[in-house]
Amino acid sequence: MAEKSLFLASFSGEIGTKRPATQADLKALVQENLKRRARALGFKLKLADFRGRLKIANKEPSSDQALERLLLTHPGLGKLAYFYQVDEKFSLVDLLPDRPFTFELYVTKWQDQGTKAKALEIKRDLLARLKEEAQRRLSGWDNHPVPHLSLELEAYEEGVFLLKNLAQPGARGLPVGSGGRGLVLFSGGPDSLLAVWLLLKRGLSLTLLFFSDGDPQRETLVQEAATNLAYFFPEGEVTLLTLAYRPFLEELKNAVPERERCLFCKALMLRLAERVLEKEGAEVLVTGDILGEQASQTLAALNFISQGRPVLRPVLAFAKEEIFETLYTLGLKEVATRALPACPFAPKRPRTAPRKGPFKTEKILRKLGRKPLNLRRMTLKAKGAKP
Repeated sequence: MAEKSLFLASFSGEIGTKRPATQADLKALVQENLKRRARALGFKLKLADFRGRLKIANKEPSSDQALERLLLTHPGLGKLAYFYQVDEKFSLVDLLPDRPFTFELYVTKWQDQGTKAKALEIKRDLLARLKEEAQRRLSGWDNHPVPHLSLELEAYEEGVFLLKNLAQPGARGLPVGSGGRGLVLFSGGPDSLLAVWLLLKRGLSLTLLFFSDGDPQRETLVQEAATNLAYFFPEGEVTLLTLAYRPFLEELKNAVPERERCLFCKALMLRLAERVLEKEGAEVLVTGDILGEQASQTLAALNFISQGRPVLRPVLAFAKEEIFETLYTLGLKEVATRALPACPFAPKRPRTAPRKGPFKTEKILRKLGRKPLNLRRMTLKAKGAKP
């Protein structure tokens, strides 16, 4: 019977563009992160080089789907495939779905003309068998889209290998820890969920900062959202900082016009987050703002809120549908679609730009921005992670 828990993974194409020494460092970090993450999530992987790619075997019993998800969501990995040696133990039928299917099979790599000829001979045999098996399954047609098998043969002196490519590529990008440290203003909503994922893929190590208005239901939902994100972090855990923000909101409510409250609130958040950033040793602030989605996310509003501070906004140009589509592919549909409690301080008709002059604005924000911070730190582990 063919072994289904053996994978072949390419490193991301972006890593391949780097200088040799940088490539080596990035590839080593991809593997180290994968070992740590897999260990935390209950996998015991064996990694080996295979002609510049990564051969991955799971030494612990687990479903192929669980290992697929782990590998597909690991920053720094690109193309992924199940990996089989075509020898006397190889069973093609074990790789095929029970339903009707379509297929393609190519010889894509070979060592020399001799190994190429052998691979082409095996290809002819496999094509005949695939056609026969596909024909046999036509009686099970059920009017649903059929799976498509993308198969490749590679031939070397050590043998001929079949790759069964996964339908979607890996996370690609760069390994976490290669790009510095960021502090994410985290609300638990879909926009901040995606912002975290996108910047993990760009190599940032991230800490989450939640501004609590004191609503216990909101805090619970935010912690659950962070726990879901912990799955994607190298240690299978994430740090969530909770800042007691309600005292600031109470004071802000009486200090600024009601319709401008959201603008001042978010500007104050960035000012306070900057203080936390320095204490945490992070280098940049991150938000989940989408341009134009809310009154506080117009171009004028964002410029006012940032006040010249460098802020990364990785989902700025995403449509809301794109955000949900991406989160669904990551397995975050349930957490992404939960409704969070409405903010009790939000005005009914918020303005999209402030009307107070720069002097008054700075005076208000400076006063509140100097108040003591009440921070609580939590380390949240992914569901199923080892204690």
